[in-house]
Amino acid sequence: MGSPRPNATAPSRGTLRANCAPWAFWAPAGIDLVVGDLLRVVDANPRPTTSIVGISKVMREELADLILRARFATLPEGVTVEGECEFWKGELELYSGIPPTVTG
Repeated sequence: MGSPRPNATAPSRGTLRANCAPWAFWAPAGIDLVVGDLLRVVDANPRPTTSIVGISKVMREELADLILRARFATLPEGVTVEGECEFWKGELELYSGIPPTVTG
């Protein structure tokens, strides 16, 4: 499968951090970016959205456990993040929650 943006250069982590700093959230957030001549934030959701997919791929701890521990003020000092995660809309399997219709 080819890259959905074959002629684009991926922004560096530093570029992403610098451009997303004004959008800093205290919790997981969904941030939609447009990468072109400039890096633009087009939408930011201060709630867990698709970002959970990426977080679950790189964080050793279980996110649901951390959410519960936050409620009871028993969060660890830190979490372990291993690697990076990148995915594109065209690579995600769509799930509507509606079972397929069986004909026959």
